[in-house]
Amino acid sequence: MGGEVNASNISFSHLQNAYNNVNNDPDLTNPISMSEFIGCEYLKLGSVANATRKQNYIQPGSWGWTCPAGVTSVSVVCCGGGGGGMYYGTSNSGWQYAMNGGGGGGLGWKNNISVTPGQYYPVVVGAGGNQGNYSNGTSAGGDSYFINTSTVKGGGGFPGRYNSMVNGGSYTGDGGGNGGKSYNQTSYEGPAGGGGAGGYSGNGGDGRQNGYGPYAAPSGGGGAGGYQLVAKKVSGGGGGVGYLGEGSSGTAASEGGSGGSDGGTSGATPNFSNNGGNYGGGGGGSSSLYWDVGGDGSGGFVRIIWGDNRSYPNTNTDDQSQTTNVTYTIPTTNLSLNILKTNSFKNMSPNMTITAIGSSGSTIDDGDTTNDTYLNLTLTSTEPTSDFFPSDIIVTNGSKSLFHVSASNVYTVRFTPNSLVDDTTYTIDINQGAYTNNKTTIGCKNNAAIQFNWTYSAAILEFGLWDSGAYAIYGTLNGKTPDPSGYSNFTSLVNANAGWAGYSMGSKFKFINAGSIVAVGAQNRYGGKISVFEDGNASAVQTVNCSGTNDTSITPINIKYTTLSSPIPVLAGSYYRIIFKNTSGGYGYFNGGTWDLTNTHSQNISWQGGSYISTTSSSPTPLITTNLSTYGYGVTDVIYVPS
Repeated sequence: MGGEVNASNISFSHLQNAYNNVNNDPDLTNPISMSEFIGCEYLKLGSVANATRKQNYIQPGSWGWTCPAGVTSVSVVCCGGGGGGMYYGTSNSGWQYAMNGGGGGGLGWKNNISVTPGQYYPVVVGAGGNQGNYSNGTSAGGDSYFINTSTVKGGGGFPGRYNSMVNGGSYTGDGGGNGGKSYNQTSYEGPAGGGGAGGYSGNGGDGRQNGYGPYAAPSGGGGAGGYQLVAKKVSGGGGGVGYLGEGSSGTAASEGGSGGSDGGTSGATPNFSNNGGNYGGGGGGSSSLYWDVGGDGSGGFVRIIWGDNRSYPNTNTDDQSQTTNVTYTIPTTNLSLNILKTNSFKNMSPNMTITAIGSSGSTIDDGDTTNDTYLNLTLTSTEPTSDFFPSDIIVTNGSKSLFHVSASNVYTVRFTPNSLVDDTTYTIDINQGAYTNNKTTIGCKNNAAIQFNWTYSAAILEFGLWDSGAYAIYGTLNGKTPDPSGYSNFTSLVNANAGWAGYSMGSKFKFINAGSIVAVGAQNRYGGKISVFEDGNASAVQTVNCSGTNDTSITPINIKYTTLSSPIPVLAGSYYRIIFKNTSGGYGYFNGGTWDLTNTHSQNISWQGGSYISTTSSSPTPLITTNLSTYGYGVTDVIYVPS
């Protein structure tokens, strides 16, 4: 039973029961009077304009949202920018090269994000990628996110490339969909269309080459993939996705889903409009300048909504007015039982959220493992209180200090472990009934806070690549969790080079800050050896055996890691090549344009590119490479520990 009050013959006993049903102790006990309800909040049906309870960001760039008064929770959807399409820089009308379109932007949404009135929150809207000339003139779409990429994100689509599968952007959140791919089938069937933007509960449609289908988006409101506008010559951009919530998906080439616009599907020969559709559609491709340049990807968006009974993917997410419960407060004067007739008491039990900043200055999320020596905690209550004290904060294996009252509902305190023992987990709790909501005369008690967990680890392990995927760590690193977290699945095509065996291949990394390489990994079908070379020195610093996936199917394969016999110290600003040589066919490769010369989240490492050199196939030992490309040939990676 909720906090409903009788429609007629109302009495104090009715109010007493209704209040006690929805609020924590202390319960109302007899005798009671109307004055005891001063400050209590109640719900009354009314019409609310959703158009006043939202904020849209549709222009690429970095923005900010300041939380309005009275708002403590929001729902957010983000769509990344679509990748730019590729063209071949010749005016020959006969070429039909697979200069493929860009991937569609991913779409992610998340409900019930806790926010604090008056606080400023970062918002980033990813731009669409630019079209470009063969071989790497295109650019990826940008990521769109609210607060940070681990809260809710729509990832940018990958840039168009020749004769390569081009992935759509990924997503982070409670739900959403990946952007559609530009789906390469063969090298001389013309350009594949741009990928459609991801949907609210399904992926965007894949752009296709001539004669290949389907290209409709799956169910879930995504944009359809682009298709060839002239057979084997030029392809359309992927369809976009709208920001008002889940609707129908795009079902035809380049059609937009959920209110998003179509991608480029029309235009007079030889000039077509093959840009991606708004929002998040990947640009189309062109086999030569005779037909057109490639299409630009469309930019993404971020939409923030708040208010009762509004949530993604499709519950009152548009701007139409809705009938909903509106909150009112029992006044201090003119008290009457009739104020509450046919209405309901609102649950005013406070909730406390716990957030943390580590000694390093970085944000620490619940469940994180870091090497910080203390945590600065912020405790934020949904209601004001005047009786919250340090003794109400329950910690394990540590002490509290520097307790400070920042506002009537915000408190700060420092937690310091009693001793720093590797792999020790510490907890912070606020028990139910620890403090009181002081809005009311009655004084409603709080709910228990969600427990905050943090684990101390002496070693922080970081991947060298910006994104990485399933990993198997052997030896002394077994069971450790590399940091930073949040890697999407790392995939690369192997069907085009499954027979390669006579090469040494790998990645070049720049180490921005000093530290140590503690493990290396390779993406390979069969076992082999990995050597670590300081750039420019043909003698390996260390060589280790590594295992393969033993996967004989023509599918993407993941990296496997092996611990070095001893860590390799690296100086700030130094360059190293991690080179792999296998014993039989099966290298992977990927288009690393998104990561090329881009720092990792920690700003410690930068992937410089991939490289290869022909090697006698019978030789088991890798040779140092000298060339460099934005394709990661025989993808290799490092696991690094900062100093």
